[in-house]
Amino acid sequence: MSTWVVTIHCLSLWLILSVSPAARIALAAPDTLIVSTGARSYDPATVLSVLEDRQSEWGVSQVSDDSLASLFSTLNGEKPGFGFSRSAFWLRFCLANKADHRQDLLLELDYPLIDSIELYTRMADGSIRYELAGDHLPFAERSLDYRNVVFRLRLAPQTAQTYFMRVKSSSTLNIPLTLWAPEAFHDKRVAEQLVLGIFYGGFLIMLIYALFIFLAAREISYLYYALFIAGTLLVFLSLNGMAFQYLWPNATYWANICIPFILCFAVLWTILFTRAFLNTAGLSRRFDGILRLLAALVIGGMAGSLLLPYSIIIKISLALVIGTSFLLLGAGIHAVWSGFRPGVYFLIAWSAFLVGTLVYALMVIGVLPSNFFTNWSVQIGAALILILFSLGLADKITMLRTAKEQSEQAKELAEATAAAKSEFLATMSHEIRTPLNGVLGTTGLLRDTVLNQEQWEYVETIRLSGENLLTIINDILDFSKIESGKIDLEMQPFELRTCVEDVLDLFAAKATEKKLDLLSYVDDGVPPVIRSDRTRLQQILANLISNAIKFTQRGEVFVSAQTLSEGDEGLRLQFVVRDSGIGIAADKLDRLFEVFSQVDSSITRRYGGTGLGLAICKKLVNLLGGDIRADSREGRGTSFTFTIRVQKATAAESKTEQRQDFATLHDASVLIVDDNETNRLILSKQCQRWGMRTQTAQDADEALKVLRDGLTFDVGVLDYFMPGINGVELAMEWRNLPNGSPPLVLLSSGGPPGKLDERIDGLFITALAKPLRQSKLRSILAAALSGDTVRKETPQRSASSFDSSLGQQLPLHILVAEDNPINQKIALRVLAKLGYQADQAANGLEAVEAVERRQYDLVFMDMQMPEMDGLEATRTIINNTAPERRPQIIAMTANAMADDRDRCLAAGMNGFLSKPIQLDELTSKLEEIGTRIKEAKQT
Repeated sequence: MSTWVVTIHCLSLWLILSVSPAARIALAAPDTLIVSTGARSYDPATVLSVLEDRQSEWGVSQVSDDSLASLFSTLNGEKPGFGFSRSAFWLRFCLANKADHRQDLLLELDYPLIDSIELYTRMADGSIRYELAGDHLPFAERSLDYRNVVFRLRLAPQTAQTYFMRVKSSSTLNIPLTLWAPEAFHDKRVAEQLVLGIFYGGFLIMLIYALFIFLAAREISYLYYALFIAGTLLVFLSLNGMAFQYLWPNATYWANICIPFILCFAVLWTILFTRAFLNTAGLSRRFDGILRLLAALVIGGMAGSLLLPYSIIIKISLALVIGTSFLLLGAGIHAVWSGFRPGVYFLIAWSAFLVGTLVYALMVIGVLPSNFFTNWSVQIGAALILILFSLGLADKITMLRTAKEQSEQAKELAEATAAAKSEFLATMSHEIRTPLNGVLGTTGLLRDTVLNQEQWEYVETIRLSGENLLTIINDILDFSKIESGKIDLEMQPFELRTCVEDVLDLFAAKATEKKLDLLSYVDDGVPPVIRSDRTRLQQILANLISNAIKFTQRGEVFVSAQTLSEGDEGLRLQFVVRDSGIGIAADKLDRLFEVFSQVDSSITRRYGGTGLGLAICKKLVNLLGGDIRADSREGRGTSFTFTIRVQKATAAESKTEQRQDFATLHDASVLIVDDNETNRLILSKQCQRWGMRTQTAQDADEALKVLRDGLTFDVGVLDYFMPGINGVELAMEWRNLPNGSPPLVLLSSGGPPGKLDERIDGLFITALAKPLRQSKLRSILAAALSGDTVRKETPQRSASSFDSSLGQQLPLHILVAEDNPINQKIALRVLAKLGYQADQAANGLEAVEAVERRQYDLVFMDMQMPEMDGLEATRTIINNTAPERRPQIIAMTANAMADDRDRCLAAGMNGFLSKPIQLDELTSKLEEIGTRIKEAKQT
């Protein structure tokens, strides 16, 4: 109780000192300030008079005219402060030097946030001397290297000098003037640097301390605390002019708009720190919701500081500062009331900071005078808050440690429960897997029947969807088996190269869709046939390759195998799965192999997955006698390296490998043209292994140079997708050379391009999609050298059974916002069957951008999407789009619960369709909206 009494008493005394008459200078205001020898400083406010120029139209010749002298008002010694004003203000004062020698003085304006300051000196001969300053000029143009504007004044002996100062600013107009003797100003400056050094040094020490504790304890409150300190430090540096002096002296535009931005930046981290420190989400959902809303407003204020006029946004930012201070004070009171012990420190700290902020804000807008207490009130409050927050955080860490010790007491019970859940999950996963296998088996049978192209795509969609579901179920089942120790390894002989190629074939379609090079290489030192668990090895490779393709947008995915060592226990093989994808941050690598852990675990994450795949890989690799690691660089790709122990196959088992000697390949020459260096190396080594003579080129220009030099080849292997001249164009150029062209094979990582079949007639014997099986490539090259051809079949397409007249009867511009590729395809195909050519967006952010670019009548919006979900996208479209351009938004989502429908309608959607979409419901919705829009256009 005594602590509260002392605290309240100190705060009351502080506020009284800030506003009491004793804090003001109330002296008589004679017409002229006498400058005497030996005085250290003077207060020009005692002789200041002011004239408000509302239209900013008067010049010095007018205001210095005696006819306007009566319009000036005296300030009676008060510091001039006019708050926010669009007017220009003229200040007039007179200095008299009665000494027999010249006196040099410095006139300081102790408020750095003024745009324009003009000083006019009426000389003895009647002429006017003009000086210009303010933060609209680069800092280097100041006459004195100092955070405040300082003018040099020279008073001749036995003379009086009249000065006129014109000030105008989009910020508040506070004009505290001080007249200094040079020696006194120097002493004051040294003392000020010492005080500010201690003040900012304390901030830096606390910042480093907070970061150190965060790294040691991994408590997010300390990170937010560090960012709060950094934001507050920037605020003080900006308000007192030191940021303009040292951080951005030449950035005048930024210097004039940075204050509201930095204020909002500091407030944002203050809010986030409060939420983390007080755990408002757990203590009070209402307070937490208000804080999150306030954080959104503050972010809007940061954006507004770059767009809105300064005179408007500075008021908004100050309102946010004051409002946040009171709200956080309420949060502290609620925390203390709820029994949260560290909340006491928070409440006392914010009580001090609130008073300081309030006092300073009232001084800025002109309600309180400018003096030591008002100018330094925020700094005093900040010093208190740093100390108290540190104490509160230390107390919170102590509480967390106590809670951790208590939680460890229940660890054994939790582990037993987890084991029971794992066994139950394994049983249920198995029961689900059985009927799903029937679905996939039937789909496989259907794929073997005669199908046209459209039917084939439908069957493939069913197969891929079923296999994706089966993959998830298998992951859960395998993990349960591994955890319960029920998994057994089946050691069988198999050909390693075929094993790797079989896995690559599983992902060939996905790699082709993304135009990725899917490559593999098995070193010659690896025995052709080994003994191990082929199924588990393929499972490891499949998980790693699937991840690599998922996180790679362009480039390649490369799989290699080599022998590391050989001993009595068998062979130690090393596999590397390398991609050129987005990479992983170094601080996230240690989480990769944890159960249910993902690098991006947010609701709107871009990539899906259960977080089990890599954990299963690690356990399977360990079962196979090896280990696994990951190396990555953000933006440069990721490489997974794992080892396993295998046995050499016996001579009898090795005979199961059937090899064919292609004599036609021996000593044949081949030209390999591919812009991918890895693929060139692999193809070259494979052909050399078959006895062929190889020549490589990285692009068409290099290949043509080789050919024009007179070299001839028995066969050529050309990549289609190359920069500049592609593979088909290269073949045409090759055919026009004097010696013509040999049999050519076309390779493509993106599938055959449109109408390629017509273009390759007479140019290529066949076109192959990557990845290539070594045996298949060898057969193709042998066939090419022997003159065989490859037959190509064109599938037949069936007519549509959908009514395509709906799009003609009721035309609509439609956008489908859906992140799942299969659902995208289905939605677009169904709409196409109904006569609508819809656009697509892969997430909510793309949907918002699409609506901004083009006017749509109808948007089908999924709820859960990366980048921005459907609910947020709907709200954004409604807020950013004029009513006459606003589309109808219909939810098309797998979230089919009643509260999901309510959430969609509350967000502003106009309807709701649950997946799987029924054709009659979709048609009815299209007819309803189309009819309404058609009638509106007719009227």
